[in-house]
Amino acid sequence: MGFERSNLVPILARRALMRSSLLIILILFKNKVNFKRQLSNDEVLNIANNEGKSIIRWGDGETNFYFYGNTASQKMSFKYVSELRRILDDYSGNSPYILCIPNEKQLVLNYRTIFKSPWRDTSALLSRKLDRKAVFGESFLFRNPKNFQKNRIVDNDINILKSKVNYLVENRNRIFLISSKVEHLDLFKFENREKVHQILVPRIDGLNDLETICNQIFSDSQRITTDDIFIVSAGILGKILTFRISLKGFTAIDVGGSLKLLER
Repeated sequence: MGFERSNLVPILARRALMRSSLLIILILFKNKVNFKRQLSNDEVLNIANNEGKSIIRWGDGETNFYFYGNTASQKMSFKYVSELRRILDDYSGNSPYILCIPNEKQLVLNYRTIFKSPWRDTSALLSRKLDRKAVFGESFLFRNPKNFQKNRIVDNDINILKSKVNYLVENRNRIFLISSKVEHLDLFKFENREKVHQILVPRIDGLNDLETICNQIFSDSQRITTDDIFIVSAGILGKILTFRISLKGFTAIDVGGSLKLLER
């Protein structure tokens, strides 16, 4: 169920008010995220591998969409903002996925950085919404954050991505790769190509086709087992797909835009 255009102005006004309120809270009370609960990358991978939990990464794109904003590859959709919000708002130790967020160095701001930091809104939102008792991982699970911030790609990033994905898929029955390019299948060079299945999704505004894609994935749910795994690279669409797959009891790994590392 969507929103009518007449609701757009009050919603955007509320968006501005929410952001301003969260920023004031951040200034007055500093960051309240309990970083003692942040797991190491190895711990996150082991939980996904051994317990079958999915992985959802959260950053500034998700925060912007949370506040009814656009992202680089997805126009805001009133219909799905509420579902994306559930990923953060409902997150707890009992969730079938691990939420991964920026680390303490990126999110804890001071009076000098708070007005210019690219993580400001994300820091404020997570301070307000993230359950302090829930464990969580780090957003830059599949690459070096320093290289990301400097907008550079090095061979070490590629090795990190390949080694971690291979660790997650090596003992799986089948691999479902959800991404926007056929070439991604070749870039990974999975050893057993026969067990890899690709589900192609739109690169831009993929949420327009979300229900069709879900029908394709779950049309015969008996085909999918807990021994299978989904590797997802699809922006905001990928977050919601990973969320839905996890609620079905299957494992999905949101690698986000990390697949771009392999396109050099």
